[in-house]
Amino acid sequence: MKIPIFIIIVLGICVVLISTPFAYYRIVRDTKGIKFSFIVSSIIAIIGVFGLLGVLYKIETILYVFMFSPLLFFSIYQTLRYFYKKDTGREPVSTYASNFDITDGRGIYFGDYIFNFLLLILTIAGIFGLEWLLK
Repeated sequence: MKIPIFIIIVLGICVVLISTPFAYYRIVRDTKGIKFSFIVSSIIAIIGVFGLLGVLYKIETILYVFMFSPLLFFSIYQTLRYFYKKDTGREPVSTYASNFDITDGRGIYFGDYIFNFLLLILTIAGIFGLEWLLK
C-alpha cells in the first residue's frame, strides 16, 4: 500500500508535537505554548476525522487514529499537570536520564517518575483504545 506524502508529513508533525514536550516541559508550561499546541493538535485531529470519514486517502485507520495523539497527549498532560501541581505545589519535570533537572534546578522526585510513566501509558492506551472503538 502506498502512503501519500501528505499523510507522512502530518504523522511526522504528530511525532514532533509529542516528543518535544518530553525533552522540554517548559514549552508546554507557557500559556502561548499551550494555546499553540492545542490549535495545531486540533487541526491535526480534524484531518484525522476527515480521514476516518473517508474524505481523504484510503489507508489503514491506525494512521488516522494516530493523528489524534497530539491532542490526546496534551489533554492528558495538562490534566496530570493540574493534579500534580495541586498536590505538590511544583511543576512536573522530565527525567532526562538523570536525577537532576537543569531547567528547574531541582532533583527528580518519585512523583516526577510516576507523572512521566502515567503520561506515556495513558497516551498509548488512549491511542489503542480509540483504534479499538473505531473497529
